[in-house]
Amino acid sequence: MDKETLKKNNRKIIDLLLEIVENDENLLPLEELDDTNEINFFMRNFTSIKLNETIRNNINEICKLIIKDDYIKKNIATYNIEEKIKDIITLSFELKRNKREKFVTETILNLRNEFKSKIKENIIQIPIYNLEIDEEIKIGPVRFFTLSEKDFNSLNINKEEKEILYKIHFEPNIGKTLAEVEVSGSKEIIKNKAISKINLAINSLKIFLPIEMAHFKIKGEYPEKIKRVYYQYDKNKKLEYSKGEFIGLKFPTKLIKKDFYEIPEFQKLSILLKKRKFNEFDQLLLKSILWFGEGLSIYDHEEKYLSMEHTYKHESFSYFKWGNGFLKMFTSLETVLIGYKEEKISKNLGERAALLCEKGTDFQMKIENYYDIRSNIIHNGDFFVSKKDFNDLINIVRTILIKLIDLNDKKNFKKFKNFKEYLNKINEKQLNKKSSLNNS
Repeated sequence: MDKETLKKNNRKIIDLLLEIVENDENLLPLEELDDTNEINFFMRNFTSIKLNETIRNNINEICKLIIKDDYIKKNIATYNIEEKIKDIITLSFELKRNKREKFVTETILNLRNEFKSKIKENIIQIPIYNLEIDEEIKIGPVRFFTLSEKDFNSLNINKEEKEILYKIHFEPNIGKTLAEVEVSGSKEIIKNKAISKINLAINSLKIFLPIEMAHFKIKGEYPEKIKRVYYQYDKNKKLEYSKGEFIGLKFPTKLIKKDFYEIPEFQKLSILLKKRKFNEFDQLLLKSILWFGEGLSIYDHEEKYLSMEHTYKHESFSYFKWGNGFLKMFTSLETVLIGYKEEKISKNLGERAALLCEKGTDFQMKIENYYDIRSNIIHNGDFFVSKKDFNDLINIVRTILIKLIDLNDKKNFKKFKNFKEYLNKINEKQLNKKSSLNNS
């Protein structure tokens, strides 16, 4: 944010605050506190403020103005910004009226520096569920490694605390895969920032892995192995038998670094993820990768009982899950291939996918038919998607994303319109080539 915009925003924030603090009627008298079931309010140090519609709207508008500063938006939780504004309001009311404006003005002008003092660099490590690696793997700013006793022993903490921490937090994860990333921000936001970066790195990895090796995520974000029991009766409710079965992932994904680490597109994506600031097209591509990974992470216990060739409809919860994955795959495609709301989605998806995959009209029609299935799920609730079609769509989206990683590295698209112009040129060349062949 430039200095002039910051100055204007600060002036607006000060005016919105003064509108609240210069009116003593916004104070909630102590004798009315017994009636708080009917009054919305907030309190600091025995100073209570009515939270009426005007005050609520002003606080919301102030928060919006503050997070227009990208630095604050990325590093301070919105909740903390709102709490700070409430602190300023209550502290203002503790002053005499003729001193409130000066206090509000000085506090707001110093607010960015105050928030800046709360921002620190931290390293966050989080366990990854269902993943084993043969050696350390780095992708973008994230490092995947196996936690060892040596890692724990190197921690600089006192002996007594070390013993407790080991038993509670470290021992269960020794020998397990962890992801590590460096993030900056206030203490309330760094964990979520780390999770976002690690999740994007995981989903980026999955582009280069076969479908059956995509079932790993941040611990707690995937259904872990449990035993489920069900009971079967005859029509007279006589128990025929009860059966226990293990639900969830039985065998961890084992990644061999050399199998994918030297793939050129993997290296190009890793470089992209390290960028400090992403342009418009970078953001679209990374969001698309994120959705692809989420769609690929669909796991179903009953999947093994359903043939790849089953294209007929019957009741099975597996199809519901694949329908969910199908939607995520199309969200991935639309994110990066459709730039404007007024565009015809089905037609443009088909054309652009065919161009990127270097396929003809039959392939284009396949994408459009798949899009009809997607629309049927969203608009009619018809969740059937065959295993064959779902796996085919996964491979198509994967091919497109790998192509786009390479293209973005070579062409350095800044905006979606640059990418669209490139596709239009390719399409025009193909049409001219067909025309010249027809005329010869």
